[in-house]
Amino acid sequence: MPVRAVLFDLDETLLYHTRTSRQALSRVFNYQLEKQETTPERLCLLNDSIYYELFPRVLNGELTREQALTIRFRQMLKDCGQDVTTEQSEHLALAYEKAYNLERTCVPGAVNLLRHLKNRVKVGILTNNPVKSVQDEVLLEVPLEHWFVSGAVGQKKPDPEFFLYALEAVGCAPEDVVMVGDSWEKDVLGARAVGMRAVWFSPLKATSPLPEVTALQSFEPLEHALNLLLER
Repeated sequence: MPVRAVLFDLDETLLYHTRTSRQALSRVFNYQLEKQETTPERLCLLNDSIYYELFPRVLNGELTREQALTIRFRQMLKDCGQDVTTEQSEHLALAYEKAYNLERTCVPGAVNLLRHLKNRVKVGILTNNPVKSVQDEVLLEVPLEHWFVSGAVGQKKPDPEFFLYALEAVGCAPEDVVMVGDSWEKDVLGARAVGMRAVWFSPLKATSPLPEVTALQSFEPLEHALNLLLER
């Protein structure tokens, strides 16, 4: 049976996130950085840790995404020694999102790969992001019918239910779908747990821990990436 669908993780697979977030944080916290009230490393650590602390509350509907973002930046400012109002925190959160969208870019070769895959198989996104971003759709350029985000589904990778939900939506059996992602635990092991073939996106050229799992180091050259993803 040929491959009928390919699902991609989003952050660090198709679009850069870590360096994008660092650049946006440096813009927004420029004053605090100049005053040496914090460091870029400290900001990134806090941003990630507070995000993962609040994300379950967004997923279960206890907080909206906007509320969580405001709380996150208020806590980060407190860490810099500044106790600010909710309104000030909201302003900073909006500034961060604007800066993040300006800095966000595609992984080289990603758009071209999506464009060529779409002519052959079903193509979709499976991400733990809380919402589908219009900006991300614009960056990827290729209109995709299938976007699965944790905030809408109420599950997150590597939960098997999230993968099974996507499989049902695309109308494919697990063995006919390939999952591509940079996270070994969330993307590779999560997909394999439900019977999907997984391809580990490993731009740092790490060796796959399992010989049966192929590591793809780049989406370029195009033909190599296509052949690897669509091989049986």
